[in-house]
Amino acid sequence: MPHILPRLPKFILISAAIGALASPVFAQETPQGTGKVCYVSKMKFENEGGYELIDFKVQSYDLNGVLTHGKSRTWDLSKTGVKTGSNVFLTYKMDRGDSFDRKSCQKDGTKLSYHPNGNTWGYWSKGTTKHNNRCRFRSNRCLSLSDVTE
Repeated sequence: MPHILPRLPKFILISAAIGALASPVFAQETPQGTGKVCYVSKMKFENEGGYELIDFKVQSYDLNGVLTHGKSRTWDLSKTGVKTGSNVFLTYKMDRGDSFDRKSCQKDGTKLSYHPNGNTWGYWSKGTTKHNNRCRFRSNRCLSLSDVTE
């Protein structure tokens, strides 16, 4: 009886089989609303990139500071007018020399809320004006509402 299917190299067949088995595992998404909420009272940013950062904000509140390479700054959110329980995340502008890019430190899956008993949340960036310059979380301890209200 003649072979009806075309002959394929073994590595293609193996790759297809692995992809079919692995796709259900990797295709799962986190359901909406299942991210964690961490309570913070201060935000710290460390610039390890080869650029200058300016115009820091939390919500519509301006934060002081210009960060050049190797510099860091911590802001106490109690001095900004942010209300307890409100969603907070840092934004800033990166100086590209001939233009400015607004960057956001908001991340999917982790929501930051202001609470005066929260901890200091650390961010950092690295890279150049063209590559690898996104805002990153430091290794932060996430405080829950029960942690800050005890």
